[in-house]
Amino acid sequence: MRDEAYDLSFSRNIGILTAAEQESLRNSTVTIIGLGGIGGNTLMLLARMGIGNFRLADFDRFDLNNINRQYGAFVDTRGRLKCDMLTEEVRRVNPLAQIRVFPEGFSDDCDDALFKGADLVIDAVDFYAIETHLQIHRKTRDSGLFTIMGSPVGFSACLQIFDPNGMSLEEYCGIQPDMSSLEKQLRYACGLVPELAHIEYFDVSAGNSNTNFLEHTGPSLACATALAASLVAAETVVILLGRRKPLAIPYTFQFDPYTFRYERTFVKGGMACYNPDPAIARIPDKSSLITQVMQFLYKKQQAERAHVNGADFYYRVEGDGPRVLLIGPLGADSSFWARQAQELANQFQVITFDNRGSGSSSPCTSGCSTQLLAEDVIALLEHLGVEKSHIVGMALGGLIAQHVAVKRPDLVDRLVLISSYALADERISRITREWRAHAVEKGMESLFDACVEWLFSDDYLTSNEGELRNLRTFYRLNLQDPLSFCEQSLAGIRHDSRHLIGKVNCPTLVIHGGADRLVRVQLARALAEGIPHSRLSVLDRAAHFLTWEQASAVNAQLVEFLAVETG
Repeated sequence: MRDEAYDLSFSRNIGILTAAEQESLRNSTVTIIGLGGIGGNTLMLLARMGIGNFRLADFDRFDLNNINRQYGAFVDTRGRLKCDMLTEEVRRVNPLAQIRVFPEGFSDDCDDALFKGADLVIDAVDFYAIETHLQIHRKTRDSGLFTIMGSPVGFSACLQIFDPNGMSLEEYCGIQPDMSSLEKQLRYACGLVPELAHIEYFDVSAGNSNTNFLEHTGPSLACATALAASLVAAETVVILLGRRKPLAIPYTFQFDPYTFRYERTFVKGGMACYNPDPAIARIPDKSSLITQVMQFLYKKQQAERAHVNGADFYYRVEGDGPRVLLIGPLGADSSFWARQAQELANQFQVITFDNRGSGSSSPCTSGCSTQLLAEDVIALLEHLGVEKSHIVGMALGGLIAQHVAVKRPDLVDRLVLISSYALADERISRITREWRAHAVEKGMESLFDACVEWLFSDDYLTSNEGELRNLRTFYRLNLQDPLSFCEQSLAGIRHDSRHLIGKVNCPTLVIHGGADRLVRVQLARALAEGIPHSRLSVLDRAAHFLTWEQASAVNAQLVEFLAVETG
């Protein structure tokens, strides 16, 4: 039965759509889950394109922080249910629209009513609701329905289409059930925008960004939200009308009007096969969270490993020139050196690796020692065919480096020991004992906050909130197991090289922070005095992790010292 009001209301669609197609849209049913920036704007676009039937699920109410981007959000609608408010708005466009609302939001109890008889589903739930996204997609696949997603990123918008007979969200993002929620979330985020068309002006991991993956917050612009909603609405109509075959996942799309870039990406095999190098190359700061996340999620997982000295080790080699091996501190993986490796790789071939018990290398078992960890280093260098290398060790890495220099002086060209000592004092023993107890009793997730005051200066802690947030996020993603942490820590406490350091016969630079509260500068002086051919450099206001917070000063000293010809 024809309806003159409907025909007239949507008559301007005719010419792009046929009358028969408009009638098809009138009889179509679209389920939208989530009525925020994407869902609400998409709903109203589809209503104006003449979709006649909707199922809307959202438990949330409008608040003032929705006004900058969400359809229906006004000062006078604060506190109203989004599904109620938007139902009224749709009926102002099309009074005959058939709308069923689910004010409890998406749940197992309502999934049949949401999906049965629907033609298509739009997943527009909150970006951070990763488990809900996964659950929705499982249900839509079971129901044989296409699922469409869109997201704002900076000024840009992205689009993903999931074919019920194609790759699933979990398969595409490389998400496994046993992964932490944070890792699932970050894999999902990378899958949305693999080309990072926005990265030149909007790095969510920059220190001044308010994006917080741990607290589930971040910025969003109205123009990007509306653009993403337009992409979703257009694809919805195309699929409903069968105009063309959808380019479903593993295709993904991003359009950025700020950079004038349009990316149509096909990631064969999904994000598990993704090569992040082209995207990383466009990120100026290789120590940023997004770089480290991509390295961790993709480069490490795809990397070859060395099996030496009875364990497996992740390692990375970058740059050309004289070799430099960087040995990290307690609890840290190779990403700890991001601010040094980027600089040193301009003049040297830089080798970074995860110590036994850290990152992607084998765990530590009982009886770990700095001697064993040094044997790991020697075996790795032999595996790589390295005849001679500069060795740079930080904290625990410096203890390991001392043994390497004594055991295999033929392998070591120049030696740099940062924030290190020959024998732990009572302060180091007490503080690390507290850390070990915390790791065992409270778990590793909160250990970062228990350690941070001992690792960074007061100035850094008060002026780098965003960077600390990103460090905390990556630490949570890359958690060390408590046993390995305790064993590495005990190895540092048992270390006593006072009788050995006099045998170090290569040029040595000892770098220390004058404001190091964990390893007092007196220990660095004693270390330097005990090593022949050594000199001590104290950075007055630097704390324990001076390689991070005073990277430029440390890098300058490293380059100056290591670049000297030794003959």
